[in-house]
Amino acid sequence: MCIGRLLKDPRGYCDEASADFGLVKEKVHELTQQLELSTESKELLMVRLQTALDEIRCLNEYKMLAIQSCNDLTLKNQNYEEICRMLLEEHAPVLPRTLMEWEELKAVRTDFDELTSVKESLQNIVNASESKLWNLLASYDKKYKGLSLFSEYNCQDLESKDLTGVVLQIEELQQNVYEIVQLMEEKKDLAQERDIAQASLRGTESDNLIMKQKFEQDLRGMMDKLDVSHALVQKLQLQVGAIANKLEISLEVEEKYAQQHKELLSDLDHLEMDLQQISSKYQDLVEEIMALETVTDELGRCKLAIAALSEEKEALVVSLQDKMEESFKLSMEDSQLLDFDQQKDELVHLKQLLSESELEKSRVSGLLLDSEDCLKDAREECSSISALEAQLSEMHELSIAADVGFTFTKTQYETRVEELDQKLHFSDSCLSALRNNHLHVENMLNRCLASERHLVEENTKLMASLKDAGEECSFISVLEAQLSEMHEFSVAADVELTFTKAQYEARTEELSQILHFSDSHLSELRQNHLLVENMLNECLASESHYIEENTKLMTSLSSLTSELEASIAQNRILLDTNSTMRTELEEYKKRAEHVEAIVHVDKSQRALEIEKLEHILVTSEEDIDNLIFSKEELEIKFLVFKAKLDEQCTQIASLEAYKGELTMMHNNECNELKQRLAEQVLKAEEFKNLSIHFKELKDKSCVECLHAHEKREPEAPPTAMQESLRIAFIKEQYETKLQELKQQLSMSKKHCEEMLWKLQDAIDEVEKRKKSEATNVKRNEELGMRILELESELHLLLSEKREIMKAYDLMKAEKECSLISLDCCKEEKQELQASLQKCNEEKGSQRDLTSGEAAGHECLNSIDEADKSDLFSTIQPKKVDIVSRGVNGISSVLPSKQKDVLNSDMKHLVLANEHFRAQSLRSSMDNLNKELEKMKHENASSPR
Repeated sequence: MCIGRLLKDPRGYCDEASADFGLVKEKVHELTQQLELSTESKELLMVRLQTALDEIRCLNEYKMLAIQSCNDLTLKNQNYEEICRMLLEEHAPVLPRTLMEWEELKAVRTDFDELTSVKESLQNIVNASESKLWNLLASYDKKYKGLSLFSEYNCQDLESKDLTGVVLQIEELQQNVYEIVQLMEEKKDLAQERDIAQASLRGTESDNLIMKQKFEQDLRGMMDKLDVSHALVQKLQLQVGAIANKLEISLEVEEKYAQQHKELLSDLDHLEMDLQQISSKYQDLVEEIMALETVTDELGRCKLAIAALSEEKEALVVSLQDKMEESFKLSMEDSQLLDFDQQKDELVHLKQLLSESELEKSRVSGLLLDSEDCLKDAREECSSISALEAQLSEMHELSIAADVGFTFTKTQYETRVEELDQKLHFSDSCLSALRNNHLHVENMLNRCLASERHLVEENTKLMASLKDAGEECSFISVLEAQLSEMHEFSVAADVELTFTKAQYEARTEELSQILHFSDSHLSELRQNHLLVENMLNECLASESHYIEENTKLMTSLSSLTSELEASIAQNRILLDTNSTMRTELEEYKKRAEHVEAIVHVDKSQRALEIEKLEHILVTSEEDIDNLIFSKEELEIKFLVFKAKLDEQCTQIASLEAYKGELTMMHNNECNELKQRLAEQVLKAEEFKNLSIHFKELKDKSCVECLHAHEKREPEAPPTAMQESLRIAFIKEQYETKLQELKQQLSMSKKHCEEMLWKLQDAIDEVEKRKKSEATNVKRNEELGMRILELESELHLLLSEKREIMKAYDLMKAEKECSLISLDCCKEEKQELQASLQKCNEEKGSQRDLTSGEAAGHECLNSIDEADKSDLFSTIQPKKVDIVSRGVNGISSVLPSKQKDVLNSDMKHLVLANEHFRAQSLRSSMDNLNKELEKMKHENASSPR
C-alpha cells in the first residue's frame, strides 16, 4: 500500500510536467523558426550582394561582346553585299540555259516515242522466234523417244551379227558419231545464241519499262522545276532589289544604333560607379552585422544567466501552472486573430498576469531587475539593428531602381541585336537554299542526258541483235531439215539440253541480281526525287515569305513616300506662309505658358503622391517596430519556458530513475515470493508425508496395543495403563504439531494472497502509466499540430510583411521614375525656351532687315511669276543647298537688294525647319508621357 501511494503522487507531477513541456516545446519551435528566418534574411542579403557583383562583371563582359558583335555585323553586311552582287552576275545567264535545256528535253521526248515503236516491232520478232524454238524443242522430244528405241534395237542386232558386220556397223557408227558431234557443236552454238537473245530481250524489255517510267517522271519533274526556276529567277531579282533597299536602310539604322550604343555605354559607366558605391556601403553594413553578431552572443550569455536565475523559482511552479494554462489558451486565441491591435491588448494582459506571478515571489525581484536591465540594453541594440535594416532596405531600393533602368536598356539593345541576327540568318539560309536548288537541277539534267545516251546505245545493240536473230532463224529453218534426218542421235541432244538448261538457270540468277540492283537504284532515285520535292516546297515557302516581306516593304515605302510628299507640301506651305510666323510665335508663347501650368499641376500631384508614399513608409516602420517588440516579448517568454523545461527535464529524469528502482523492487519482491511459495509447497508436501506416516504409526501402535493387551491382560494391568497414558501423551503432541502446521499454512496462504494483491496493484499501476503515457503522446501530437498551425500563421505574417516591402519598393521605383520624368520635362522646357529665344532673336533681326529693305520689296514686285514658280518647284529635302545655288545663279542678273531679299527667304526657310523640329519635340514629349503612364499602370497592377 505504501508503494501505491508513492506511485500516485508522481502521476500528477507527470501530467503537469507534460503540459508544461508541450507549452515550452511550442515556444522553442517558434523561437527557432524566428532565428532561422533571421539567418536566412542575412544569407539572402549576402547572396544579393554577390549576385550584384556578378551582374556587374557580366555586364562588362556583355559590353565587350556587344562591341565585337557590332563589328562582326558590319563585316557580315559587307560580305552579304558582295554575295548579292555575285548572285546577280551568276543568275544572269541562267535563263538562256534553261530554255536550251527545255528544247533538248522536247527532242528527247520525240526520240523516246520513236524508240518505243521500234521496241514493239522488235518484240513481235522475238515472239515469233520464241515460237519456232518451242517447236524445235517439241521435235527434239519426239526424236529422243524414237532414238532410244532404235538404239536398243540396233544394239540387239549388233549382238546377233558376225564380226565383219559388226566392224562395218562400227565404221558406220563412227561416221554417224562424227556427224552427230558436228551437229551437237552447231546445236550448242545455236542454243547459246538463243539464250543470249532471250536474256537480252528480257533485259531490254525491263530496262525499257524502267527507263520509260523514269523518263516520264523526270520529264514531269523537269517541267515543274523549269517553271519553278523561272518563278524563282523572277523572285530572286525582286528579292535582290529588296535586299539592296534593306541594306541601305539597315546601314542608316546601324548608324542610329551606334549612337544609342555610345549613349548606353556612358550610362553603363555611370551605373558602374553607382554600383561600386553601393558595394562599398554594403561592405560597411556587413562589418556592422558582424559587430551585431558579437552583440547577439552577449545576449545569449545574458539569456543563460536569466535561465540560471529562473531555476530558483521552483517554489512558484504550482501557482504558475494555472496561469500558464490561461496564457496558453490566450495564445491559442491570439493565433486565431490577425489584427495587430488585439494582439497588443492580449500581450498586455499576459504581461499583467506575469507581473502578478512575479509579485508573489519577492525574493527573486532583485535578480529579475538586473536581467531586465540587460534586456533593455539588448533592445537598444535591436533598435540600432532595425535602423541598420532600414538603411539596408533603402540601399536595396536604390539597387532595384538601378537594376530597372539597366534591364530596360539591356532588353532594348538585346531585342534589336536579335532582330538583326534573325534577318542575317534568314538571308543566309535563303541564299544557301537557292544555290543548292540550282546545283540539284544541274545534276538532274546531266543525269537525264547520260540516261538518254545509254538508251540510244542499247537500242543500237538491240537492232544488231535482232538482225543476227533473223539470220539465225533462216539458218535454223535449214537445220530443221537436217535435224529431221537425225532422230537416231537424240541422246546427245538430251545431254545438250541439260547443259543449256543449267546455263539458262545461271543466266536467270544473273538477271535476278541485275533486277535487285535496278530496284535499289530505283529506290535511291525516288529518295532523291522526294528530297528535290521537299527542297522545292521549302523554296516555295521561302518565296511566299519573301512576297509577304516585299508587300510589307512596299507598304512601308508607300507610307514613306506619302510622308515625304506631305513633308514637301508642308515645306511649300511654310514658304508661302512666312507672313503668319509672328502670330504663331505668340501662340507658341501661350502654349509654353500652358505647358508650364501643366507641369506645375503635375508637380503638385506628384508631391501629393510622394507624401502618401512617405505616410505608407511611416506606417510600415511602425508595424515593423511593433513586430520587433512582440519578438522581444516572445524571447522573454521563451527564456521563462526554457527554464521550466529544464526543471521538468530534471524531474522527468528523477522520475525515470525512481521508476527503474521501483521495477527493480518489484522484480526482487516477485523473486522472493516465488522462493517462499516454493518453500511452502515443499513444507506442505513434507507435512502430508508426515501425516501419512503418523497415521501408519498410529494404526501399528493400535494393533500392537491390542496384541499386547490380549497377552498381558492377565500379567500386568498397570503396564497397560502406562502405555495408554504414553500413547495419549504422544497423540496430544502430534495434535499440537498438526495445529501449528495448520497455522503456518494459513499464515503462508495469507502472505501469498497479500503478495498477489500487491502484484495486481503493481500491474494496474503499470497499465495506468501506459495509458497516461498514451494520453501524453496524444497531447503532444495535438500540441505539435497547434505548433504547425502557429508556424503557418507566422509564415503568412512574414509573407504579408514581404508583400508590404515589395509594395514599398515599387512605390520607391515609381517615385524615382516620376523624378526622372520631371527632369526630362525640365530639360525639354529649357530646350523650348532656348528655341523661343532663338525665334525672338531672329524676329528682331527680321524687323531690322525689313526697315532697310523696303526698296528691295518694290523691286521684287517686278519679278515674274514664272521665276517664283521655278524657285518654289526646285525646293526639295536639301532646301538650303538648292536655294543657295539659286541665289548664286541669279546674282549675275539681280541687284544686291534682291540678293538680300533672297537671304531673308532663306531665313524664313530656316524658321520653318525649326517649326518642324518643335513639332517633333512635342510628339516626343507626348510619347514620353504615354510611356510614363504605361509604367505607372504596370507598377500599379504588379502588386495586385
